[in-house]
Amino acid sequence: KTIISTLGNEIDITPSLKHTSVNKNPGPYGEVNTSVDILDAEGNIKTRRWYDSEGKAYRDVDMSDHGNPKEHPEVPHEHTWEYNNGKPKRN
Repeated sequence: KTIISTLGNEIDITPSLKHTSVNKNPGPYGEVNTSVDILDAEGNIKTRRWYDSEGKAYRDVDMSDHGNPKEHPEVPHEHTWEYNNGKPKRN
């Protein structure tokens, strides 16, 4: 499944075969080869996150600009994760 961002870019939001929804941010580690929707208080998707074969988050698609349109003019937009010396960082 793809959606078009406010800047006209096509973003793939296809969930993993095993997919869940949560109300609290599950953090950078989760069940291997899964995806999760992180919901806001109204039940809307804030972020869809994917976990790899090691259970590490590798990609997020955020469905808002986080209240910061200058920093995030594209909605939705993607973030990737990197792990340096075991420390996760979302880019």
